[in-house]
Parts: sequence; structure tokens; C-alpha cells
Amino acid sequence: MIRINQLKLNIHHTDKELEEKIIKTLRIKPSDLKTYYIIKRSLDARDKQDIKYSYTIQVELANESQVISKAAKL
Repeated sequence: MIRINQLKLNIHHTDKELEEKIIKTLRIKPSDLKTYYIIKRSLDARDKQDIKYSYTIQVELANESQVISKAAKL
């Protein structure tokens, strides 16, 4: 499993937008995403005009070892 910290989204986002943000952050194909679990969700209200949710997500991938090795090269 891979953990993503501080994944920020608008407070009016959809589940689909959350999935798209995970895919974009990990630079994977949509078919590689098996499932994800929300570990923590908190509000980031430092900017009162732009309030966001900040997530910590645990992600399970189909080809996790490839993603990890690709990230290690960066």
C-alpha cells in the first residue's frame, strides 16, 4: 500500500474528483487503481476565501512495485 499525505481538494468535490487527483498524483493509469481508503480528512481554512479538505489516503494498486520503483528513480 502507498500513503499519500496532504492531498488537497475543494470542499465541494466529488468522489470522482478525489480518484482523479489520486491518479494524477501517482501518475498512474485509472485501471491501476484497485482501491483507496481515507485515513484522515481535515479542513484547511487558513485562507477563508479558499477552504479545502486535506486528505491522507492509503492506496492499493495493481502494479504497486512498478510505481514504487519508478518513484525511487525520481
